[in-house]
Amino acid sequence: MNKGFNHIPNLMKEFPKAVEAGLTAVGMLVEGDAKLNCPVDTGALRSDINYKVAMSEKVVRIGTAIEYSPYVEYGTRKMAAQPFLRPAVDNNRENIKDCFDGEVKDAIKRGIK
Repeated sequence: MNKGFNHIPNLMKEFPKAVEAGLTAVGMLVEGDAKLNCPVDTGALRSDINYKVAMSEKVVRIGTAIEYSPYVEYGTRKMAAQPFLRPAVDNNRENIKDCFDGEVKDAIKRGIK
């Protein structure tokens, strides 16, 4: 067997861990920034912002279950928008990419050992 391919089984084992770690890091990053951007009245909206990693879909969902959150994010006819979720993603695009790059690089290092 070619020595260059000896690490493939280890890499295949480490890659799902890297994806999950990357999604978790992204979730924590965006959740934290959304909480910083969130307008505060009672604090209920800010404290309800969270993330959940769904490995079956390879996604991370960041948001809140508070029913009035879309009105705060997008505004109404009587209230100006006060976006907190979308800017948390938009302002961190490079950091989100770096989270994944770092986790994949770490997985490759672990798989080659």
